[in-house]
Amino acid sequence: MKELELLNLKLNTLFNAIEIDINGNIYAERQQVGKIYNLKLYIYSNDHNPPHFHVESPDFNAYFDIRSCDLIKGKIDSNNHAKIRYWHKDVVDELLVVWRQLNPK
Repeated sequence: MKELELLNLKLNTLFNAIEIDINGNIYAERQQVGKIYNLKLYIYSNDHNPPHFHVESPDFNAYFDIRSCDLIKGKIDSNNHAKIRYWHKDVVDELLVVWRQLNPK
């Protein structure tokens, strides 16, 4: 049974971006909250305030305030920022729920 649990943990680490320490304890995870073409949008656990989401692409990495969708850090072209703003306006409440689940403090 221990081998099956270890395999499950490794698969979760690979597919769900769970980070574990040397003792097998989960210390961080990320949840994909959206995808816009080649942009992947994530919220991380144990992350710092203000509540924000990360955008990763082959061309840039940035993060945005969940409430306002303002760029907090990183660089992004205006076309991609417009796509993110369009997506954001319909999901802001859901993003806050995910943030609170992953960052309960």
